[in-house]
Amino acid sequence: MGDKYDWKKIIQMVAIIGVLCIFVGIATRIMQKSQTSLSDYAKKNPETALAVTDKESDKKSNEESDDKDQVNGKKDPAEGSDNNSGDESGEADAEQQFIYENFYYTEESEGYKFRIAYYDSKHRVSTVELSANVEDPDETLSFFYDMYKAEHEFADIKDVQKMMDRFAVPESEDNG
Repeated sequence: MGDKYDWKKIIQMVAIIGVLCIFVGIATRIMQKSQTSLSDYAKKNPETALAVTDKESDKKSNEESDDKDQVNGKKDPAEGSDNNSGDESGEADAEQQFIYENFYYTEESEGYKFRIAYYDSKHRVSTVELSANVEDPDETLSFFYDMYKAEHEFADIKDVQKMMDRFAVPESEDNG
């Protein structure tokens, strides 16, 4: 029975696989330490990112600024929809309110300021405010809303900014 298998080769193969697993584990650990978390990025770049993960704190801050936002030209993808149907369930109303509070843009002197909700790497809903000069802010907002509905996860807030930069007006068009 011992002649059927070459135990020396099997032991060598298992040892090589074990060493490779240890190497991959160490490499993964090193790579994870160099990543920037959303909160670290927000602390270093407060003008670029305002990450909020607590839905209740969003609600409180939005309730205080509802009147001011509407005066400043707040845009909403659900604007113009029929909200007087009366047949909507409480869940649909809550979703509509969430969309209204977390997907909009305001016009700034040098472009637009967007507020979007997204899923972070732990599949939690977070929000971010980004400034960008884009050609079509409605299309940009619609894109991020579609990403949210598809439950696309962004590993880092930098990824959200990179995605926003894809919609930015090139420098040559921006100047004239």
